[in-house]
Amino acid sequence: MRRRDTPNRSVIAPALYVGAAMPALARMYLDEHWTSDIAMGVFLGVFAGQKVVMYTHDHPDNRLDHALLKPRRSVTVSYGTGGLSFGLASF
Repeated sequence: MRRRDTPNRSVIAPALYVGAAMPALARMYLDEHWTSDIAMGVFLGVFAGQKVVMYTHDHPDNRLDHALLKPRRSVTVSYGTGGLSFGLASF
């Protein structure tokens, strides 16, 4: 979100962290996991996530991104004070 300059990042980021923490807290509350299990899971999740993000930013034209993130096309038609307008965008 920092790299894309996401608007309202200061609100969205804490909400995502709370959402990610809730299952871990529920598992500890229900005595399904120890605190050390949760801490190691958090560490591994953050480590793996950072590695994936860093790799995709360093290699923007990798084969996996091309396979999963195919280009999209968007057609828009709008009518305003200037009349009818058509648009074609490729993302």
